[in-house]
Amino acid sequence: MVTRLHQVNAFVTGNVLTSGNPASVCMLAEGSDPTVDQMTVLARELRMPVTAFVTSIGSGGAPNSVVCNLRVFTDGGIELPLCGHGTLAAAAAVQQGSPEASEIAFSTASGVLTVRPMQSERRQLLQLQMPLSEPQPRNGGAELDRLVQMIVGPAAVERVFLSHERGHFLIQLQGRGEAALREVAPDMPSLRRLQDTGLVGIIVTIAGVGKLISVRDIGLPGL
Repeated sequence: MVTRLHQVNAFVTGNVLTSGNPASVCMLAEGSDPTVDQMTVLARELRMPVTAFVTSIGSGGAPNSVVCNLRVFTDGGIELPLCGHGTLAAAAAVQQGSPEASEIAFSTASGVLTVRPMQSERRQLLQLQMPLSEPQPRNGGAELDRLVQMIVGPAAVERVFLSHERGHFLIQLQGRGEAALREVAPDMPSLRRLQDTGLVGIIVTIAGVGKLISVRDIGLPGL
């Protein structure tokens, strides 16, 4: 099933190769169609934050373009509809096998994601075109108030947004400055019981600064 296995660090800082976000990339044999259970087991076994499974489909419409299927799983066995660093890691692995590729198009659960190599003499640079997901404002309600309180506690909230397409939850606090943001202490045990809500990521922000509570930190599906 797997013809090549790569470990790739995306978003590497300077020349520190151990920096960045690590991911495993499994290059699958042409025609392979592993089950979700098989990919889940392998992702858990590899114990990387995410594991990408890539199957080459062929060439695209643009010159020297490559088209692939892409599925990404966390080390907890959850499939992600969209994962930036997992997609970039997959593109780096594909480019290693097809160095002449001018464009790599991945067919994913979030649509087609396009990656283009960029010129650099010192390092491998890749440009990823991400889909735009417009968050919608949410008004109060018992369930929403309970979820907000789990995340920010007694902090005063200015606005709440939710992106249904991506499952991203955004809370803007009242006021300005980092002090209130640093005091945010999510109720992790309660949040971990929300794994079936479809939430992918939670962001708490205040005017001028932001704080990302990643999925790995709070145990929710995604990211």
